[in-house]
Amino acid sequence: MAQQFDSLSAFASHLSQLAETLPAAETRAVTAAAGVILAEAQAIPGHYQAATGPVAKWHALAETTRRDRVRKGFTPDDPLLRTGELARSYKSKITSPRSAEVGSDDPRAPRFEFGTSRMPPRPVLLTAAVRKEPETHRIAGQTILNHLTGRAGVSGSYTGEE
Repeated sequence: MAQQFDSLSAFASHLSQLAETLPAAETRAVTAAAGVILAEAQAIPGHYQAATGPVAKWHALAETTRRDRVRKGFTPDDPLLRTGELARSYKSKITSPRSAEVGSDDPRAPRFEFGTSRMPPRPVLLTAAVRKEPETHRIAGQTILNHLTGRAGVSGSYTGEE
């Protein structure tokens, strides 16, 4: 049922309250969206990735890399996955009410993301962000709509329903 106001003053007061509490709703949206991208990024190591939007598919591991992996006791063909350390290194951080960062402090992560002269790129963060962009837009839109209409915000796990 639509909310009704007895006067313009009551409506103005309602809008003022919405404006004051909007940053908290924005933070809920950003937190949930970052969580969706983070979960996707953590799931990527160990799996070849198909082309996704502007991101090219991942090339097969070089035969020398496969042999080296086996020699060191790892499976031969799970790109970016040996101990799971890289996947666990991906974290999210809220940097303001309207923004978050998803990244890794693993010093190898930029080489994997962008490639080197001897290794093709295997973008984890870009792949996760591109793949989850529609979902993050839904999260943001639904969270702000819920805020403006007086319904609860989203939790860290977005289901599409509030």
